[in-house]
Amino acid sequence: MTVQQDIELAKQPQDAEPSDFSPILTGGLKVFVQVPPYEARFEASILGCVAQEYVIVRAAASGKSPGVASLAPRVGDKLIVRFLVDGVAYGFVTPVIHSGALPEPLLFLHYPERIDRVSVRQHRRLPCRLPCTLVGSTGEKNIALLLDISEQGAKIAYPESNAQGCDAGTAIGLDLPLPAPFGMQSLHGRVVSVSQQGRALVAGVMFDDSYTDLLSSLYSILSLMT
Repeated sequence: MTVQQDIELAKQPQDAEPSDFSPILTGGLKVFVQVPPYEARFEASILGCVAQEYVIVRAAASGKSPGVASLAPRVGDKLIVRFLVDGVAYGFVTPVIHSGALPEPLLFLHYPERIDRVSVRQHRRLPCRLPCTLVGSTGEKNIALLLDISEQGAKIAYPESNAQGCDAGTAIGLDLPLPAPFGMQSLHGRVVSVSQQGRALVAGVMFDDSYTDLLSSLYSILSLMT
């Protein structure tokens, strides 16, 4: 289960976004799709969109999600699409206008008239650009860049080639080396969102614990640069 799956945006609409959603609906954005009246949801990703016309969703099965075949939405069915970006949960309802199975399952959705949003962030984020080590779900280690951090979570960037084991919902670790006397800091959490920015993937991470002392240390270090 992920944060996206726990937020019933369609039932409790919040502030609507402007009509141009292309800055939000970026290629590679991980989303969760529900086909009412079923409660089950499958994980998918945004392939792209044409403003005011349609959104293309890749809905192939993965190791953690059965894909679109599990619910078989048809043309005309209204879907609920949910996703999380930078501590804000988004959701919209839209009908299927076309679907295809080859070379992979794709859904063409009507461009949403509105996207509702609600903030799930409870702590102020500290912007930073610090190198760290990303420890994947299978124990592999890759270099990453810590973009911002709060007591509740963080945002990290890492090469697309190192994406294995970092899907939404995956448990990961972050090893963050700090100068003495702070030393190496190990953080643990779960990926709640993944989007592509150029050649890098940017992941939102929700921590398993609150890292109040670490935030205090980082404020002390970064204040030397301001």
